[in-house]
Formats: sequence, C-alpha cells, structure tokens
Amino acid sequence: MAESLQDAIRSMSLKDDDPIDLPDNPCFQVFEQNALSILGHKWIPSPPKNFLSTVDVWVRIHHIPMNYYTLDTMDFLARKIGKVIEIAYGPNVSQKDAFIRAQVRLDIANPTTARHV
Repeated sequence: MAESLQDAIRSMSLKDDDPIDLPDNPCFQVFEQNALSILGHKWIPSPPKNFLSTVDVWVRIHHIPMNYYTLDTMDFLARKIGKVIEIAYGPNVSQKDAFIRAQVRLDIANPTTARHV
C-alpha cells in the first residue's frame, strides 16, 4: 500500500498550478514524504451523526423566461433544490447564458429528483 501511495503522489504535478492556501482547520492534515505532500481529512474512527450529511453543490437552472429574471424568482427556484448558499447573478450585468447558477446545500438523507416546477 505504501508503494502505491508513493506512485500516486509522484503522478501528481503542481509545477504548472498556482500556489494554494491550506485551510486553517484542525480537521485537515498535510501528509508529507520526501519533497511531496498531500492534503487530506483526518480519519475519524467514530464520526458524529451529522458527519457528511450535507454537501454544497453548484447547479444550473434552465428555461427561465426573461421577464422572470429576478432574484426572488431565482431564489424561489433554487430553494426547491436545497438550502440556498449563493446565487451567481448580477442585476447590473447583462445575462449572456441561458441559465442561472446557484450554490445550494443538499441534504444527503433527502436526495433531490429531476422535476419541473
């Protein structure tokens, strides 16, 4: 297993990537070997009941008539999917895409279904 981990670490290249800031969170840990490192979650042998119960995702909402391009309508539609975190919409910027983007928090216990509203 250690050898396959070394092979996986060697195959990743960060030479062309921009530097990143590591999260200042105690649940993350940096694993280092030689000059290579990887960032991961610490193993929790007995996770709490709400561990990985939600996930934040970006969704696209299509087929909105132009006269309904308001934040209220977008928020209403995004709330049908999950808890709204952010709506990527600027009312002062022209709309060039045929969809809106919204970041929503999905509850893993209540999966969403594809449906029309």
